[in-house]
Amino acid sequence: MNIKLHFAFALLLRLILILFGCIQDTFLEVKYTDIDYFVFTDAARHVSEGSSPFKRHTYRYTPFLSYLLLPNIWISEFYGKIFFSMLDIFTSMLMYRVQKQAGFATDICRLCTFLWLYNPLPMVISTRGNAESMMTFLILLSIYFQQVRRPLMFGLVYGISVHFKIYPCIYALSFYFTFSSTNLTLSSWQKAKALLYPCQEKIIFTLSSLFGFAFPTMISFVLCGNEYVNEALLYHLIRKDIRHNFSPYFYLLYLSELLSPKLSAFLSFIALVIQGLLIILVSWVFVSPQMLPVSMFLQTFIFVTFNKVCTSQYFLWYLCLLPLSFPLLEISMTKLIWLFFIWCLGQGLWLLPAYYLEFQGENTFILLCIAGLLFFAINVSIICLFIKYLKLSDKQLKNK
Repeated sequence: MNIKLHFAFALLLRLILILFGCIQDTFLEVKYTDIDYFVFTDAARHVSEGSSPFKRHTYRYTPFLSYLLLPNIWISEFYGKIFFSMLDIFTSMLMYRVQKQAGFATDICRLCTFLWLYNPLPMVISTRGNAESMMTFLILLSIYFQQVRRPLMFGLVYGISVHFKIYPCIYALSFYFTFSSTNLTLSSWQKAKALLYPCQEKIIFTLSSLFGFAFPTMISFVLCGNEYVNEALLYHLIRKDIRHNFSPYFYLLYLSELLSPKLSAFLSFIALVIQGLLIILVSWVFVSPQMLPVSMFLQTFIFVTFNKVCTSQYFLWYLCLLPLSFPLLEISMTKLIWLFFIWCLGQGLWLLPAYYLEFQGENTFILLCIAGLLFFAINVSIICLFIKYLKLSDKQLKNK
């Protein structure tokens, strides 16, 4: 089947899921539509009435998102779900284009694209009305512009992605380093100087990234004032979320917040330090442009796994990079399927007590804590195995 037909068929599947979600919302206790979608829609309604989107309690996003979803008010409440589903398809198209540009065989490009196109997780998340597909699209578009050596567009898109959500800032070093040409015989000090040296492309990328972030941020401030700064920026930096989530820190933070806020702040700081050190290490090790998807995948996987808050939509942040890394892995399909099964099993073991806590009101905190730690161990094991199965030459290994 032609790849374009696959894109069309995948979009049809997503439209069917949107229709199914409407039925589930009507008749079942567990709703299909993401609670955030109602937040987006309410924020768009405030904007349509000439007010600030931050009048909607718990709206913590750029005001541009509420403007993009104004058709939810003007046309149909399903517009946003269709829009996010379309971005999901565009993400798949970019995956195919990036793989072709990298020189991989057509069959490999198609297989890697299908890993996302028919993946039930992004399909469900986008059709539930979650906005993560916007981030996956912007990240893949950034990679594409890096690949075709257009530092101006690369930086602009990257800056915009950081404006929409802060987490892509973890890629800053890797993106900067991709414009370096390092000799394998260089010492560590010489390598550091080569990586940090500000060549023309690095300067263009840096300045355009700052502009891509600062310009929409300034417009947002002009539109919404301090509400934007407090709700969309500062909130994410000082956020304390002790509701149940996949993070291994969840139960510790939950108890420490009740017993000692200072202890909670210390644990949050420790989590941040561990994340930062591991992300910098990955940026240093995988510096070649060919290894950029691998570097980004590992950084994101580490960031999500070690984060003090972790929900299912965060998984999309690294899953969208896995298809680009897949051709660089020397692993059998059987092992890959087993790893995916174990990863899904870890989620399932967490979701069961989470359901009884949230919908049945039963005290399952201890079970949630154990399940969260088990899922953390599974993720760390996958990170280690991913590095083990990378296709690395002997020279590359010596250089690292």
